[in-house]
Amino acid sequence: MRNYIKYLLTCLFLIGVFSCEDRLSLQDPTQITKDQALEGDGIEGVAISMYSSMQNVAYYGARMMIVGDVLADNVRANFLSNRYASEYDNVPGSHVAIYDPCYEVLSAANNLLANIANSEISDSRKRELEGEGKFVRALVLHDLVRTYGYEPTQIVNGWDAGVVVRTEPVERPDQADLRARETVTAVYAQIESDLLSAISLLNNDNPNYLASRGAAEALLSRVYLYLERYDDVITYATDAMNSGMATLVAESAYADAFHGQFNPEAFFELIFDSQETISLNSALAGVTTTLPTAWSDLVYTDDLLSIYDQANDVRYLDMTFPDNDFIYNNKYSGSADGNNVFEGNKPTEFVNWADNMPIIRYSEVLLNRAEAYAETDQEDLARADVNLLRANRGLAASPISSTGATLTNDVLLERRRELAFEGHRWFDLKRRGMDIPKPQGNIPTLPYSNFRILGNLPNGDVDINPNLLQNPGY
Repeated sequence: MRNYIKYLLTCLFLIGVFSCEDRLSLQDPTQITKDQALEGDGIEGVAISMYSSMQNVAYYGARMMIVGDVLADNVRANFLSNRYASEYDNVPGSHVAIYDPCYEVLSAANNLLANIANSEISDSRKRELEGEGKFVRALVLHDLVRTYGYEPTQIVNGWDAGVVVRTEPVERPDQADLRARETVTAVYAQIESDLLSAISLLNNDNPNYLASRGAAEALLSRVYLYLERYDDVITYATDAMNSGMATLVAESAYADAFHGQFNPEAFFELIFDSQETISLNSALAGVTTTLPTAWSDLVYTDDLLSIYDQANDVRYLDMTFPDNDFIYNNKYSGSADGNNVFEGNKPTEFVNWADNMPIIRYSEVLLNRAEAYAETDQEDLARADVNLLRANRGLAASPISSTGATLTNDVLLERRRELAFEGHRWFDLKRRGMDIPKPQGNIPTLPYSNFRILGNLPNGDVDINPNLLQNPGY
C-alpha cells in the first residue's frame, strides 16, 4: 500500500502536447488535476509518467540492468568503495530489490489504462495507448514475480507465492486495500493476458523507446521461456524477429550499438535525454567504468572472461578495457545522446552519467528461440540460431556442433557471453532451477534450494499488511 500512496502523492498525472521525440521530456505534474489530464491529448502525459517512472535508478535506470550479474557469476565487486559488495557475497537481504519502484510503475500503467476511454483522443490512439499500458504492466509484473517468486515449474517446498497484482488505479489512499500475494501461476496468467492483448492492440509504428507489437512479442517469448512453454517461445520469438522493430547487428557495429544514441538491436529501450541525469553514485557508467570521478566498482569475473575467444570475439575485443588492475566493461559510458569519447575501448568523457537501457534485445530473443529449439529436439535449428549470432560476433570460423544436453548448455553459455552486464545471468540460472556458482572470492556456491534465491519483500510493507506474507528465511 505504501508504494501506491507515495506514487499518488508525487506523480499521479502529467499533461502536455509532445512530438514523437518529445514524448519522454518530463514536465512538473504537481499542479495537474485528473480532469486537466483528460482534456485534449493530456492522456499522452499520463503515458509519459508511466515510461519516466521506469528511469528510477532502483529499477531500469541502473539496478535491474546489473544486479542479476553481480548476484551470480558474471560480475564481481572489486571493493574499491564496497558498492554491490553484499550482493556479490549473496548476503541475506541484498538482492535485486525492485519492489517499491516496480509498484510505482505499475500504478502509472493502471492510471493510464483506467483513463484512456474518457480521454479526448482518436479511437486508434486509444488502442495504441491501451497496448502500451498493458505491455508495461506485463513487463513490471514479470520483473516482480521472477524476483520474489519461483517459476511455476521450479517450486521449492510448495512455496508458490507470487506478488500482489493490481489492475486498477489507486487514486486515493483508502483504495489501497491490503491484498495478499497471488500465486505465481496466477501472476503469469495476468502477464500472458496483458501481452496477448497488447499484441492485438499495438502496431509497429512506434520508435523502440515506446511499446510496439514487436516488443510485446519479444517480451512474451521471454515469459514463455520462463514457463518452459517452448513451442510458444518459438512462435513469438519468430514473430518478433520478423516484425522489423529490431535487427541483429554485425560484428563491426556491435560496440556502436551500445555507444550510439539508440541501439538497433533493442525491441524496447529506456531512454534518457541530455537534460536527464543520474548521480554518479548510482549510474552504471559510474560503477562499471573508470570514467573521471567514477567509483569503478564492478568488473568481470575471471570465469566470465575465460569463456570468450579473446582473439576473435568482438564482445571481448571491443567491449573490455584494463584499468586499476581490473578488466572493465564499456556497455555503459555515461552519454545517452551518443556523444561518447573513447581512448581505445576506455570511455574518457561523459555527458550526464545516464545511458539508454536496451531492455529487450534481438540477440536475447534469438537465443530464446535457440533454447526452445534445443529443448524440443530441433537441434539443427538451435545450432543455426546460435551460429548466426556467433557469425555476427566474429566467430563464423568456430560454429557449434553439439547435440543433446551439451547443446542446451552451449545455448546458455552463449547467453552468458552475449547478455553480460545486462542483468540476465541470475534469472537464467534461477528459471532453470540451477545452483548459483561463485567461482571467485571464496564464496560458496548458492544452492537453488537456499532461501536467498528469492528476494525479500520490504519489511515496511509486510509490517503494515497482515495479508502480505514474507518469503521464507527472512
